[in-house]
Amino acid sequence: MSLILQISFTFLLVFLSNIISLNISLPIPVSIIGITLLLLLLLTKTITLTQIETISSFFLKNMGFFFIAAGVSILGKYYLIENILWQK
Repeated sequence: MSLILQISFTFLLVFLSNIISLNISLPIPVSIIGITLLLLLLLTKTITLTQIETISSFFLKNMGFFFIAAGVSILGKYYLIENILWQK
């Protein structure tokens, strides 16, 4: 599968996960729904691992980049957690 198709598939999976999350009453994160959908598609052999290998490798190699925003947010709110970091 070409890179454009793999990226399109990834966006479609996130979009479907978002729709599912909005339509169920359980507070399940969109990312968990997306991972579950991807697992089901792989288990049922609707898609194969080779069809999404390029985009998967890209995300795995650049995973640290996606945590920068979370780390900066934690540092921005450090004053809220500084008193509870070193409790006995």
